[in-house]
Amino acid sequence: IFFRHLLLMLRAKLLQKVLCQVVSDGVSACILMDPEGSIVASAGSEVSNQPLIAAIVSNIWNAYHTTSVPDTLATQSDAEADTDVTPACTALQCMVLDCEHKRMAIAGVPKMILCIVSGTDVEHGLLKAKLLHLKRYLEEPLSRLDID
Repeated sequence: IFFRHLLLMLRAKLLQKVLCQVVSDGVSACILMDPEGSIVASAGSEVSNQPLIAAIVSNIWNAYHTTSVPDTLATQSDAEADTDVTPACTALQCMVLDCEHKRMAIAGVPKMILCIVSGTDVEHGLLKAKLLHLKRYLEEPLSRLDID
């Protein structure tokens, strides 16, 4: 049991190192959270604001899923409706939100939500590129997690 716990801690440290790689060029934080807004891993500054950011981001992302899934399901064939991928996840790659002092880019990854926080001076394209690159990198490992 101790070895398994140690292995999980090492993987968490590796995950944090991966998230740290996008914290540059005006990006101040990167947060990986579960759909309820609980922080799984994070990197960068904004440490005191991260729980608040995670709560806001998860509510916005989940509101999108709640309002868009029924419409998408109505247009699906029976074969498409039996897949594990939520239709809303395939329709939306990311969201970029402009706030008064911050800009946030949000994307869904398997069973999680990924958020990158920057200042308003960071270009939308750079923020989106960093987010989608990190999303592609994390998709395969996170899809193997057995979380319900």
